Amino acid sequence: MLPRWNNPETPSRTRTGRNETQTTLRPPETPVEWAKEYERRRAIAYGEPYTVDEVLAYGIFRAVDETGSTPSDESIPLREAEDIRFVQSVNSSALFRSGPMLEPGDVDGVDGDAQIEAGQAVWKRSNIKVQAGVWSDILASMGELPVEAVRYPEGVRLVGYDPEYVRATFDAETSSKLLKFTVVAPYMDPEDTNEHGEVIGPGILHTYKRVVDDTEIKVWIDGEYQESLSGPHNFGEIPCAFLVWDEMPGDPTHGVPCSHGMEARVARMDSISCQIDAAGKRYANPILAVKGAKLTDADVFRLGRIMSGIPADGEVSYKEPSMSGLQALGAEYDRKAAALRSTRPEYIFHGAGASASGEALKVRAAQFVGKVEEVRGRVFAALARLTSLAVAADGGPSMEGVRVTAPPVLPVDRASSMDALVKARTAGLLAEDVAAELQRVGYVDPDKSPVDYAREMMDREAQDGLTFFGAGGEPALPGEQG
Repeated sequence: MLPRWNNPETPSRTRTGRNETQTTLRPPETPVEWAKEYERRRAIAYGEPYTVDEVLAYGIFRAVDETGSTPSDESIPLREAEDIRFVQSVNSSALFRSGPMLEPGDVDGVDGDAQIEAGQAVWKRSNIKVQAGVWSDILASMGELPVEAVRYPEGVRLVGYDPEYVRATFDAETSSKLLKFTVVAPYMDPEDTNEHGEVIGPGILHTYKRVVDDTEIKVWIDGEYQESLSGPHNFGEIPCAFLVWDEMPGDPTHGVPCSHGMEARVARMDSISCQIDAAGKRYANPILAVKGAKLTDADVFRLGRIMSGIPADGEVSYKEPSMSGLQALGAEYDRKAAALRSTRPEYIFHGAGASASGEALKVRAAQFVGKVEEVRGRVFAALARLTSLAVAADGGPSMEGVRVTAPPVLPVDRASSMDALVKARTAGLLAEDVAAELQRVGYVDPDKSPVDYAREMMDREAQDGLTFFGAGGEPALPGEQG
């Protein structure tokens, strides 16, 4: 992380201004703190209950019964508001849409068909069609995605890691050049079984450590250096990339999820939900109040017990909370939700802004597209670089100029797109450019080579021309085709 330029000796402070580190949500700095932050981000994505630290840091309401000595597990607020998970899902789906595609480089003397064939071979080994969805989910929810080009006996694959298991080291001057890529991951041996398939012994936990720099790979298993798995990788540069959804403020070597900035607002919404839930439960479980008498029988609260000895001026009744405040809480929840959703362009897909003007919706759509395109620029450039390294390591052709693309971020108006393509084709647009655009709007299989498809288009056009004019170049009469 970048140093504190103003005063490096200044202690870290919490949001409240007190030097309390046990309840803070300040940016992590050490590997241990980052491990906790990754767990927190994963808990948010999975919708797990808030932690005690989060309850204290955000000031979330917690239902604590005064009769209990310590708060129960049931008092921990739930992550009921779906806003963060909705935003993450929308952004994850928009990153690759139906899947990334390879486009050949427009370079003289380079065979575009060979480029696509070699790149597709790497992607097939890497199972990119499936992994693209996993990677986009990790990027959107965790904010980071470490990727490495790894040699296997059958060829190089692109491998994405859980960011919790990876530490990336950047240059100290600019924090922009990746110098070292360290993977530390646990794994289990298979469980011992007998000849009947019955488990007779537990698996053994191991620790795998892999360090990659610009020249070599070093591997340790359970702290023991593995000579056979280590050595020069011969890629010519570090075959790794540390992708981020967006740079973490003050720390360009880490990333933040696409929902960054929403946590505090959503926590306040969940706090209101917890208050309403607590009031409802208390209403269903009223408190027994006794006036003018002293109860000595501990079993008096059991169902079916009869109280006796209550004086004439005494009173026994159940106290129930007033429900009149719940309407105000519900209105406050709706206000906070509307204010949050009005600031997020992702809600063009969820009715927020449905009453807005068409121009306003266009602006929000442009904001969303611009945001995702910025992420695509980083991710697609890194995938193109790693694919090129993988092809070169496999002895393939030059991948100069090869690009990674994907369908448009937002669904396109196919009718207007086709009309524009027809006009462009008439004006002289190359057939392969038309084919590439047809892939982007979903009319052509993205795995098909634009060059091959263009040739098929031209062959079909030529065949139609021969059919019309006949073999001798004259128009064929009805019944003479064939």
